[in-house]
Amino acid sequence: MTFDDWRERYIEYFNKTSHGRVTDFDLDDDLELFFRRDKGFMYYAVRGDVFHIDHTSTTDIAFMHEQARIMAKEARCSSMETETSRNPAAYARLTHSLLDLSKSGVKADGYFYWCFTEEI
Repeated sequence: MTFDDWRERYIEYFNKTSHGRVTDFDLDDDLELFFRRDKGFMYYAVRGDVFHIDHTSTTDIAFMHEQARIMAKEARCSSMETETSRNPAAYARLTHSLLDLSKSGVKADGYFYWCFTEEI
């Protein structure tokens, strides 16, 4: 699939599972894109020694999570953090990450996100 296909898939899923409707997603200025046609995309940023994962669309979360770990190690980050609006228990089981309630909450877009952290 092309990047636009993956992006549209992300937006369709978000609209199906959220209370609102979006046509695009907001990106922080420091985010970079990782994309593979066969796996999807993730936006990420290195913020100090934290590898931050943002918007992601994939059918292979295990691959994407491992790719993020590799990139975090290459960037010499000590931890990785990601946010999801999906089931936090399922996400924790899949990624072996720890839920950080102090960073979880309603974000600027008005939606609640669970924040997970993991040492690298």
